[in-house]
Amino acid sequence: MYRSEVTKCGQDVERTIVWAKIVIPMDETEWRNNFRISKSTYRFLCENLTTLDRMDTRMRHAIRRDKRIAIAVYTLSSSAEYRTIGNLFGVSKSSVCKIVAEFCTLFVHLCSKDFIQLPTTEQEILRAATEFESFWDFPQCVGAIDGTHIKIQPPKVHAHSYYNYKQFYSVVLLAVVDYAYKFMYVNVGSCGRNNDAYVFQNSSMPAYLRREEMG
Repeated sequence: MYRSEVTKCGQDVERTIVWAKIVIPMDETEWRNNFRISKSTYRFLCENLTTLDRMDTRMRHAIRRDKRIAIAVYTLSSSAEYRTIGNLFGVSKSSVCKIVAEFCTLFVHLCSKDFIQLPTTEQEILRAATEFESFWDFPQCVGAIDGTHIKIQPPKVHAHSYYNYKQFYSVVLLAVVDYAYKFMYVNVGSCGRNNDAYVFQNSSMPAYLRREEMG
């Protein structure tokens, strides 16, 4: 084995020890401070996102599902670079990028409809309005809506469409939250040059509101 290979092997072992000896034993407070979710929520994700499992190969051992989910959640809750996160969890920068993309795709497909949804029945709407008024002293409101710009590296084609009034490239996130800041609706992907009114009119929100008015 060449010296460079020995060095790399030692670095990988050292980085894996950080995950095993520091991250896993974190108590509830440390875990929430670092991952922005509770350990019970993390365990729920591990139990339900089973298709994140990967098979070992002759070349390397697969990254375990629980570690993949921890990497994805930590990345989404942190402003750290992929390289830094990779060093923390003992994986490569490219692995972090791939894991986050896989996690987001799977979560949206399997879980988003169960946890991100607007009230549809009269009972659900009344409950949401009651909670909002009780907490914020603001009557006849079921949620708060706003938009924000998510900074991106623009595509080469039509890059100007993503350049916003804040003078950077972005896509627009339109969201509705309930009284406790929990997401009830999300629309993301509109070009950064589009204003909030345009994004709203081209989302599914107008159709939802018309349906509820008719109901």
